Amino acid sequence: MRRVIAAPIAILAFLLTCVTATASGPTRDPAPLEPILYSCGDFDVLVTLPTNTEYILGFESSQIVTGALKATFTNLSNGKSLTANVSGPGFGTFSGPLLTITSTGLFSDGFFVFAGRSVFTINFDTGETSFSLVGHTLTDICAAIA
Repeated sequence: MRRVIAAPIAILAFLLTCVTATASGPTRDPAPLEPILYSCGDFDVLVTLPTNTEYILGFESSQIVTGALKATFTNLSNGKSLTANVSGPGFGTFSGPLLTITSTGLFSDGFFVFAGRSVFTINFDTGETSFSLVGHTLTDICAAIA
């Protein structure tokens, strides 16, 4: 009985090895991010990244972003700031004009810090975006640094 199971597993392993060897591997690049300036309505916020060792594994139609990322959100009116771990990981997939970004850990859109699964979808043809969260919001950044 073991030979009956072992033979197909061995063949499958061989075929997967051949496919992997002939396909081009993923690219691995740093994920450099620049400081960002945005508005919380009554005040401007500067986002800097004191820790960024994130990198992008790029495949033909998808990406994986992983590594350490900490962001500091500073209220430029009063100098109050908040530093948050927003390391992710994140996954991006491309399908026609759609980009879907899924985070399964910690994530920030600049206004909130989320924990859990969050999904952003961007349609580059129409400019429409959508967001869903299965998890919870940890911090309202604008309220915390007001």
